[in-house]
Amino acid sequence: MDNIDDIKKTLLRLYGIWVLADFVLWGLSLLYVWATGSLVDLLSALFISLAFGLIPFPFNILAIWQIDPLSIILQTVIFFLILAFLFLTKRDS
Repeated sequence: MDNIDDIKKTLLRLYGIWVLADFVLWGLSLLYVWATGSLVDLLSALFISLAFGLIPFPFNILAIWQIDPLSIILQTVIFFLILAFLFLTKRDS
């Protein structure tokens, strides 16, 4: 039973890192839209992101992949960068 609890904790941490990567990418993309567009572009990008956020977890990835696959690729890169950073800081201490 202890191994199942460890697996649950690990999966919960990985999902938390995935959500953190999503927030980082979301912030970066909103900054990019704001810098290159107007307030209307920023608000429309914000509402589109919020609409995809309401779709349950595995299906939102499929929906975003169909519309903007670069977003999922960048989120995966950010996920692994955060994971590597946490692994390296944990190893050093």
